Amino acid sequence: MYCIDIRHLSGEIIKIRFKSMYKINVKSLNEKYGIIINTVFNYYFHETIYQYLKMFNLNQTFSILNVQFDLKGIFLRDPNVFIKWSDIETKSYRTYYTILSKDKPDFYKAFDYIEEWNVWILYNVVKQILQSKTLLSN
Repeated sequence: MYCIDIRHLSGEIIKIRFKSMYKINVKSLNEKYGIIINTVFNYYFHETIYQYLKMFNLNQTFSILNVQFDLKGIFLRDPNVFIKWSDIETKSYRTYYTILSKDKPDFYKAFDYIEEWNVWILYNVVKQILQSKTLLSN
C-alpha cells in the first residue's frame, strides 16, 4: 500500500492511497506514486530544504522534528545525544527513517513517515549535508 498525506497550512489533510491486491498493477501504482511524490517534492519541499541548507551554511542553528543542527553535528532529543557529522549514519526503510551513531548504534532516533510530519524534509537536509561533507556515497 502506498500512502501520501498532505497537510495544508489550514490543517486540512489530503489523503491519497494506492492499494494492489495480489500485486496486480503494482508497477503502474509504483510509477504513479513516484510521479506524485516528485511533484509534491518539487513544488513544496524543495524551497524549504533549500532554506534549511542555507541556514546551515550560514552557521545558524535550527531544528527539524527535535533534531538540532549545527556545524559540528546534530543533537537528538529523546535520547539526549550529540552526534558529530563524521559519526552519523542514516537508514531509510519503507515506513521510517533513522539517524544513528556509527560508534554507538544504540544511540539512534527513528522517525515514522506516517506519524510525523516533515520526516521527508529531515531526511533530505541530513542527506544533503552528509553529501556536502563527502560522508555519504551517492
